[in-house]
Amino acid sequence: MKDIEKILYGKKIEYDQLEAPEELEMRLKNALKDRHKQTRPGKQWKAVLLVSMVTFLIMANNFDIFAYYGKKLFGYERLMNSTLANLNQMEKGQSIEKSQTLKNGITITLDGIMLDDNQLIAFFTVKDPKGRVDEFNLGPQIYFRGFFGRYDFHGAGGELNAEKTEAKYMAEFDPPFFLEKTLNFGTSIIENGKSEESEITFKLDRSKAMGHILKRNLNHKLKIDDREACFDTILATPTKTVIKGSLQGILGLGKDYILGERYRPNELNVQLIADGIPLPEQGGGMSTDSRGITFHQDYDALPANIKQLQLKLVSAGADHDVREQIELEKGKKVNSATILGQKVEIAEIYEEKGDTCVTITTNDSVILTRVHLWIDGKKVELRETRSINRDKLLDGTITHTRTLHFPGIGDKLTMDIERMTYSKVYNKTIEVPLD
Repeated sequence: MKDIEKILYGKKIEYDQLEAPEELEMRLKNALKDRHKQTRPGKQWKAVLLVSMVTFLIMANNFDIFAYYGKKLFGYERLMNSTLANLNQMEKGQSIEKSQTLKNGITITLDGIMLDDNQLIAFFTVKDPKGRVDEFNLGPQIYFRGFFGRYDFHGAGGELNAEKTEAKYMAEFDPPFFLEKTLNFGTSIIENGKSEESEITFKLDRSKAMGHILKRNLNHKLKIDDREACFDTILATPTKTVIKGSLQGILGLGKDYILGERYRPNELNVQLIADGIPLPEQGGGMSTDSRGITFHQDYDALPANIKQLQLKLVSAGADHDVREQIELEKGKKVNSATILGQKVEIAEIYEEKGDTCVTITTNDSVILTRVHLWIDGKKVELRETRSINRDKLLDGTITHTRTLHFPGIGDKLTMDIERMTYSKVYNKTIEVPLD
């Protein structure tokens, strides 16, 4: 990619420095000097023809440069990351340039798209001569629709001009089904609670699609506590790289629900390392559905000529059903318990303005997400949690001390922990095959 850029840039410099030969320059000067003198028509036409031929030769030899600067997307530079900017420089996209003007005078123009096996990226402009572009709400009403269905919108970024008459947007969607030939780009402008819809229809040019660079089934499992994280696939395309996997199947999900030991993952820190350098992350997500608990992690595109590719599970965290009770003894210096391998120290128990206060110290990642206090046989809800301080131990571990406030006081105290969140560091690596 970078080599192609260098070639194009070199041709541009070559064109900029192109000069006419000295003898040609002298001939042109001689043909044009003494303009008041009569010149035979034949010589005039020869000079014009000579200039035309030179112009044609210059343009013919540099046609790729003129086309290169004529088809790029302009005005989206600040919205693109370096990967998309390079693809734009190389004209890796389909120019659309179709517009629709709504009844309220707003014009929506689909300037172009980029398409590969991971996503469809739309570049579009919203114009309003009245300068109210910042008042419009596009929201999730943006979509692409084809014969085989509608393609989900995942997010967008935009930039507004100073006059608020124009906004440029870059939005990401699921890639369309490979048999789609015609797409409709739909938007819905909401103004003062009223919605006005528009749809732009265009032919999809599959020759402009970029496909993929690397596609592999990984089927690799890593142990997370008493469970497994399965890394299923990797799909690397010119715009980004996506890892997909699962944390729990539907059978395990049902079993946990029945036993009251539900597992709710909330953190998965995975690095994609190319030739020893972690790639920038572009997002990700988790979902629970009929397949179980699945996830995807998005990264920047792979660099050219990559020699080694690794996945590194740095850490993972989840919210667990625990249903653990700790008997508290007033006056005892330290009460402690180990729950799912996590140590919970009860540093202090005291009364304050009619509340029972319990000060605990845990690993920084540990949070008691659902906790009650039984006071003389009565169940009491947590009123508030106050953070006291964080300490870094010699081994690098960070502990967090906080005080839990429960309304009411009494003699017999039992802390009832129903749910708890924590994360653990794993630093486990998977080699991704490139061949």
